[in-house]
Order: sequence, then structure tokens, then C-alpha cells
Amino acid sequence: MEPQTKDPDPLPRLVHIGEIQFNLGEVTTGGVTPRGTFIFCPITGGHFTTVFPLPDGFGIHSEAIEGLRAEVLPGGGDYPLIHNNELAELNVSVVAKGLNNDHIFRITSFGICEWNKLIFDMMGQTAAARSTEMGEINAWQVFRINTDSPEYAWLNWACIIGQERLIYEDSRMAKTHMKLFQFLVK
Repeated sequence: MEPQTKDPDPLPRLVHIGEIQFNLGEVTTGGVTPRGTFIFCPITGGHFTTVFPLPDGFGIHSEAIEGLRAEVLPGGGDYPLIHNNELAELNVSVVAKGLNNDHIFRITSFGICEWNKLIFDMMGQTAAARSTEMGEINAWQVFRINTDSPEYAWLNWACIIGQERLIYEDSRMAKTHMKLFQFLVK
């Protein structure tokens, strides 16, 4: 067996910076396209938070004196494409408004959710349907955030990845909750 070579460059790391939750409305199924079945899932609300203080080695200047607390406003949505009833290609667009400031945060994301028995149980409303824990489903999103907030301007340049869990309430997939991680290269 050949020895593995060690990469001389430092490896990037993920640092927990916050959380986001989307409250989901009733899904509308569209037709089949060459890339998959189109559906629309309205986002009716939720919340977005960041930690404070920011982790060591963060590297982006922040004027924040507290963690962000923001409300996800109704009117956004997820516009996924479903591939072969096995995979959802996620495409989210929402707006949040700061609760501890009056600034607006435009949040977009894309990602993947591989469907497994837990998700099929939720969609079929079976007796086994339940909320998932982090890591039980292969679901992730990459976020882009735009804001006019000087305190949270660092979000405009942050490379953010979300690890997802699904919340089952009232006999349906009612919410999606994500831990947010900043991708740091040093």
C-alpha cells in the first residue's frame, strides 16, 4: 500500500455561525420538464439568527455588537425540481427583516435533498412519519445573502452552507430547519 501524501496547504474548515428555519405552506405540483418535475412550496415565515461573538479566525470585519435576530417574511418559496422521485434540486428565495435592526436580508439558496424512507413516510403521511434529526437525511444548501445592514455586512461575502433537518407537524412536512456554517479557508 502506497503512503498517502499529506497536502501541505491548510485545509478549509466549517464554523457554525447561525440557524435558519422556513415554515412551509401547501405544495403545488407542476408538470414534468426535461430536467424533472416542477413543484412550488411557499415559505410562509420563519427565522434567521447568527451567533455572537463570531468565531475566532473569522477573517471578515463585523460591526455587530450582538447576534442577528431576523424574521423570514411570508411570500418567498422553494422552487425545486424532482428527479426520478429520488432527489430534489432545491432553489429557495426569501426575504428576512431584522428584529434587532430594521434592515432587510435577501436570502437565496440552492441545494440537494436525497429522498429516503423518512421523507417518503412524511409525504405519504404514514404512521412512521416523524421529524428528522441532523444527519438522518442527505440534505444541504449553499446560501447567498444580501443586506444593507452595516452590522451584518459580512453576510454579503460569506460562503454559507446549511445542514438540514425536516420538521413533521400536523400530518405534513411543515418546516425545514438548518444549522448554518461559514466556509473558512484559514
